[in-house]
Amino acid sequence: MKVLIVDNNHHRHDNHQLFIDQFPSINFILKKNFELSEFGKEKFDVYVIHQGNHQEYNFVYAKSLGHERIFFSGGERNPQKTQNSIFTDTENLYKEIEDVIASNS
Repeated sequence: MKVLIVDNNHHRHDNHQLFIDQFPSINFILKKNFELSEFGKEKFDVYVIHQGNHQEYNFVYAKSLGHERIFFSGGERNPQKTQNSIFTDTENLYKEIEDVIASNS
């Protein structure tokens, strides 16, 4: 399984990496940003995108890329699961990723 995490807040990257390290069999890619031209070059099963990464968020949301999409923000006040995506706050982000990993294992 390949998971892309895009988060423009590099201060959260240490926490992301600690989470990633718990899953050595999952191929995680962690980036501060992701050029739109790169989206066609690599395919991911799960896209985890911070809503503050506006271009990446809009592109992944519009194209419904991957099997699962998780969009997160510290300001998310209406967490929900839709048919195509999961919208969550930063507090529940890792639980949502774990659930997606478990359901696709």
